[in-house]
Amino acid sequence: MKIINIAFKCFYVLLLYFTYTFTYNFIFLKLSSNLYLDFELNQLIYYTVNLVILMILIHLIFKHKNININVLRKNTIFNNINILLKYGCIGFFISFLIFFCSIKLPVFNSVMDISVKSDIKPLIKNQFIAVIFVFVGVFTEELYYRYAVYNYFKDELDENSILCVMSIPFALIHSLSIITILNALVIGFILGKIYIKTNSIIYPIIFHFIFNTREFYVLPIVSLFVPLKSLNEDIIYVTLLVSGIIFLFVYLLLAIFRNMKSHKNS
Repeated sequence: MKIINIAFKCFYVLLLYFTYTFTYNFIFLKLSSNLYLDFELNQLIYYTVNLVILMILIHLIFKHKNININVLRKNTIFNNINILLKYGCIGFFISFLIFFCSIKLPVFNSVMDISVKSDIKPLIKNQFIAVIFVFVGVFTEELYYRYAVYNYFKDELDENSILCVMSIPFALIHSLSIITILNALVIGFILGKIYIKTNSIIYPIIFHFIFNTREFYVLPIVSLFVPLKSLNEDIIYVTLLVSGIIFLFVYLLLAIFRNMKSHKNS
């Protein structure tokens, strides 16, 4: 009975999101069809208005007015960054394993959709606008799938059930293939964990943004050692592996700093 209840909640969350998205897309396309706007400007308006409307809907539907920022005390910031690095590192490495196996192992290769293999799309000419696109998209998804969904169901479901309700619909909207669904399910679970552990929407937004923009900071590093063209689809799991190593390095560095500080105080 509990599984059926969770499945119903997941369906409800997904239905609400798709109903809003399709309605907004229909209205926006109707209004913008007669406007001759630059593509990037058109997309920027689309995502910005989408975010504003979604925030208003969350305020009206979910009845939660205050987002807990939770970054006032220095020790809280340090602990939350530690949580972000810990779960972020786990997320990157699991995601790396998923894509590595799907690309390199023949037994998994059959479920690897061609759209995933060509996932590295040409960047928008204006990289600043590209980053804005990513941020607005990330902010929108986190506001809905983490903040709103968690606060809506927290009084009637336990933590693990809420994680499922947050993660499963989130995975289904990334349904390019079985691999992308599985990867989004893992990352959705990680983002949910970060939100619950930090009690702040800021940290899942940060990790989600870093995850989605990893090519911007990883590819320049990788290009120092190997030509990017030689990697082909391998570049997908390489960026995940390098990101995981960076997160692990910073996490261990902070752990050493914390131990040194505790010894000094004692």
